[in-house]
Amino acid sequence: MKPYLHLIPLTAVFLSLSHLHAEDIKPEKVKKPKITAEEKFAKLDADSDGTISAEELNGEKLEKLRKKMEGKEGAEEKIAKMEEKLTASFAKKDKDGNGTLSLAEYAPPKKPKKEKAAKKPKAGDVDPANLNEMP
Repeated sequence: MKPYLHLIPLTAVFLSLSHLHAEDIKPEKVKKPKITAEEKFAKLDADSDGTISAEELNGEKLEKLRKKMEGKEGAEEKIAKMEEKLTASFAKKDKDGNGTLSLAEYAPPKKPKKEKAAKKPKAGDVDPANLNEMP
């Protein structure tokens, strides 16, 4: 009996892994290279005039929604609400009110992140600087 005792742990490992199949193991996701704001802007600027109109920015979104909602009850109301939201969002970005977005309006420069303030010590916390002073 003793010569086979070393097989018990191996058997347990194999049994625990037996439920895995090759289909269950997910391959690592390949990260797509990040697209810059300038590249997105250029892609949206269909007429290459250096600005983005509301139609250029929102047209594709509304068209996808129309196709998705086709024949469904309440579709026109949902599309109208979405159009209102997109129009309001566009107007908010259009700082100069000229009806188009410049690159600066489309993707304003990001503010630098603030450094987090040091956490306040809680009662009972040990200050590493005072470790030598402890009894």
